[in-house]
Amino acid sequence: MKIARLRDIETLEQIFSLCCPVPISGCWLWEKGSIGSGYGYVSGLGLIHRVAFRLANGKEAKGLVCHTCDIPLCVNPDHLYDGTKSTNQKDAIKRGLSRPPPRKPVAVTREQIELIAMKMKSGDSLRAACASIGKRYQSLQICGRRETLNQFLGDHNALSSVPQSEC
Repeated sequence: MKIARLRDIETLEQIFSLCCPVPISGCWLWEKGSIGSGYGYVSGLGLIHRVAFRLANGKEAKGLVCHTCDIPLCVNPDHLYDGTKSTNQKDAIKRGLSRPPPRKPVAVTREQIELIAMKMKSGDSLRAACASIGKRYQSLQICGRRETLNQFLGDHNALSSVPQSEC
C-alpha cells in the first residue's frame, strides 16, 4: 500500500504498512519519525498513536491516549486506551516506571510527638504509633521544622529540644 505523503494517512492498514510488527509483544512500532519524547509523529497529523486510536475507534480520545505496553512508538490500537493524566500516572506507578508524587508534610504537636515516642518505647513500630494519632508517618513534619518525624525521633534528646512555643 503506497502512500504519497504521510499526512495523507487515512486507514489503520496504511499505518500498519509503515510499522515494524513485533510478534512477541504485539506492538506495531512506528518507523517514520518521532519527536524528542520518543512518540511517533507526522507533520500535519500529530502524534501517530493518537491517529491510530482515532481510526480504530472512530472518535478522538477524550483525554490522553495511553499505552498498555509502555512503548511510545507503538501504534497497535489493542495497546492504546483513552485515559487521563491521573490514570496514566497510576499505571506508571503500578508498573514501576514512576514514583508516587511526594506527599505534603503534615504538622504534629508536641503532645502528638510525646504520644508517638511513648508508643514506640512500649514496642509499637513508628507506622503503628503514627496511625494511633491518625497520621501517616511518611508525611509528618515536626512543628513547622523542615525535618521529618524519622529524622526528629532519631535524635535522642528530640523531645526536650522542641520549645513549647513552636507547637
